[in-house]
Amino acid sequence: MTDINLLYYRHNRYALAPKISSRKIFYYELTVMLDGQMEYRINSQPVLLEPGDLLFLRYGDLRARDLGRGKADYVSFNFQCDEDFGLETVIENGISREISHLIAACDELARMPKGECERRIGYVLSCILHLIQEKPKEVYSNLTEGIIRYIHSHLTEKIILSEIGRQMHFSPVYCDTVFKKEVGKSIVSYLLDVRLEEAKSLLLANTESVRDISRAVGIEDHNYFSRLFKQRMGYTPTQYRNSILKNYKNEK
Repeated sequence: MTDINLLYYRHNRYALAPKISSRKIFYYELTVMLDGQMEYRINSQPVLLEPGDLLFLRYGDLRARDLGRGKADYVSFNFQCDEDFGLETVIENGISREISHLIAACDELARMPKGECERRIGYVLSCILHLIQEKPKEVYSNLTEGIIRYIHSHLTEKIILSEIGRQMHFSPVYCDTVFKKEVGKSIVSYLLDVRLEEAKSLLLANTESVRDISRAVGIEDHNYFSRLFKQRMGYTPTQYRNSILKNYKNEK
């Protein structure tokens, strides 16, 4: 496992992203875009981060960021290490299920005393970076990529196949057929998976009620959300939260 010296960790939860003046950085930076958008200029080139994207910067990169136009949910790590990870600057749709869970763990670790917090988050960050390196590049058609982007950008809203078809300029049936062939599951099944994975992260990252978390992932009926969560995960949302946090406290 890579030895990492964590300099800074921040989880910006749905607040405006502050402006960053143009300057070179003298550390590595990993930013994970969970929701919303952010506009950067990296080495004088425009970069737009959208939900699911990762931004990886190296020593000496010239970084600037415009003032956020809307509320954004993102996580940033600034760190030093001796390894060059060989990652692209922007990794589209780079957030996996495992990475989502590790970010939720970082949110819990951030509550610990400073020294212990930095050491443990540094260890988790090392795991995240190696997961990114190992993740195979999935090649999808422009249509499937567009559907995935639409889902992640509208996760808190009601999403129906007819609207996806309208946005993609194809029939809903054709969209679903192509998507299922390439991804291995229907659009509806993929949407439910994404919503439940986001719900798992939210259950661990904050103390909001199950009703609020249900709405935050686009499911208005929290009773249906609880039934669906238990059907897919084997636990109710509350049982899942209590079980994970209990195990975490026992490990401490």
